[in-house]
Amino acid sequence: MVQDPVVALTDRDLLLHVAPAAEVVTHVVAEADVPLGDWTFFDGVGLPLTAETDDSGVLVGFVETSPGVVPSASDKQLLVDRLHSFLARAQVRLDAENAAAGGTPAHVRVPRVDGDLPDVITALNAVMRLPTSQPDVRDWLHNLGHRLGLI
Repeated sequence: MVQDPVVALTDRDLLLHVAPAAEVVTHVVAEADVPLGDWTFFDGVGLPLTAETDDSGVLVGFVETSPGVVPSASDKQLLVDRLHSFLARAQVRLDAENAAAGGTPAHVRVPRVDGDLPDVITALNAVMRLPTSQPDVRDWLHNLGHRLGLI
């Protein structure tokens, strides 16, 4: 059984979604310009997931790639490193955008989450699902990625 939250990360760590499985499906399907094959998926403890699609190839859910297999410590650390890579890239782009605008930095910091993989995923799930004042917004970090051209 797939454990929420689910992590969806593009192969070059340019786009990230962390949310319950149903929400990740919605997000990934909405990213129609990013081929499904460019995504990697993991459950809340770092187990790789395989995309489950309907007859037309549209993502509908996830299944465990290797049921019962526990990810190694190095596999977990690699995923933490990939998450940190995405977050660092977002911060650099945000800082560059602020500098290019000629203003002082907005002092907006992309969250940095340290700890073991389950803690990092849980924290990102909480941060990425904070309510916003904009209608029809999935999560602020996702939208920051769009604004900065990370995808």
